[in-house]
Amino acid sequence: MKKSEINRIVYGNGDIENYVNESTIESDSYATIYVIRPKSRSGWVNGMKIYEGEKIIGILSTNTYLKWNVKAENGEIIITSKGEGSDMLRINPRKGETYYIVQEHKTGWVKARPKIEFINEGEANKLLKNATPAETKYAE
Repeated sequence: MKKSEINRIVYGNGDIENYVNESTIESDSYATIYVIRPKSRSGWVNGMKIYEGEKIIGILSTNTYLKWNVKAENGEIIITSKGEGSDMLRINPRKGETYYIVQEHKTGWVKARPKIEFINEGEANKLLKNATPAETKYAE
């Protein structure tokens, strides 16, 4: 297999390596997804997991974000945030589109209860200005 044909490697331990470059994204019908967790007063609430389907994308702590690409027009994908309970959004990704999601939380009994929702690009850019990329190599 040619290296240019590899988009991602998922290892048995859960680590993920992405190899999609920007030129491949445009020509191969990809969409981009951002999930942003803004800075909050309750910074002690960490470990909010983000999934695409059943696959973990990463874990967000306060003032971090995840960004990844998905194959567009292959049908619906489900983005889920898990903590004490879960929340989810459905996306039918389109080529060249960017989807912005904000992740917030409510206090639960043991952990925080996640809440995710779509936001517009302007709101996202304000949040991304001070946020840092979250770690994306996790095993479950």
